[in-house]
Amino acid sequence: MPADTKMDYKDRSKVVDINDKGLFTGETVELDFTSDAWAFPAPPPMGLYDLKLFPAKDAFKMNLKDENKGWDSPGNVYYSANLECRIVAPGQEWDNTPVFVTVNSMLYRGRELSSMMGVVLLTGAKPKKNSLSDLEQAKIFNQVLKGEPIIRKVLLDWQGYSKNDEKVVCKSMIDFPKNQDGTYSHSFTRVDAQRDKEEIVAQLRVKQWVAKDAPIVSRPKPTPQVVAPVAAPAHSAPQVETITPTPDTDSELENLLA
Repeated sequence: MPADTKMDYKDRSKVVDINDKGLFTGETVELDFTSDAWAFPAPPPMGLYDLKLFPAKDAFKMNLKDENKGWDSPGNVYYSANLECRIVAPGQEWDNTPVFVTVNSMLYRGRELSSMMGVVLLTGAKPKKNSLSDLEQAKIFNQVLKGEPIIRKVLLDWQGYSKNDEKVVCKSMIDFPKNQDGTYSHSFTRVDAQRDKEEIVAQLRVKQWVAKDAPIVSRPKPTPQVVAPVAAPAHSAPQVETITPTPDTDSELENLLA
């Protein structure tokens, strides 16, 4: 090992002299000089997958329900959590593929369960009471994430977003161009109403947190399924404040989780 490269294994990079004869060689791989080094890889095809849940960086945020009112206004805050989920498919092509998800403690019109607590229940955790504040929901969710839970048979699908039009233009994998072999192209060039060209690239998202007894689709390349799009509830973009959750005491959690 070169004398100046000794470091803590938590460090991911280090400045080196490339002419140092003691540098590690790394892995030797076969390269395709005709390929595009900057092309976006195709996401997994639409289907059911097992997901392991992890908090993303700056996972928890406190948000204003009404930006015309203050943070200390009673009932005017809710909490959201950003997740970096990973597909669990050992030995298969899509194993460890990331899926980014956001859930929150809001109760939207016509619903009686927040997306945050809906995910908690899918992990098998069970709160002791069903009357919970927004902060209590976030604390429960934070504790559940510490166990790195896996949710089975989550329906994943593609989505294509137009930066020019500032909206989703492809709601599903089947909205992307179909190839001759029956698969779908994960990117295409779109011409908008102003005749401007834009590349639309598929992004993987959670389409539905399906029931646990839903049929498993064969993997790594599931049979495409036609799923009716679910419209997201409309609401204005909230003001957000990133927060770092403090460790919960055992007595606090005893009052929240069964």
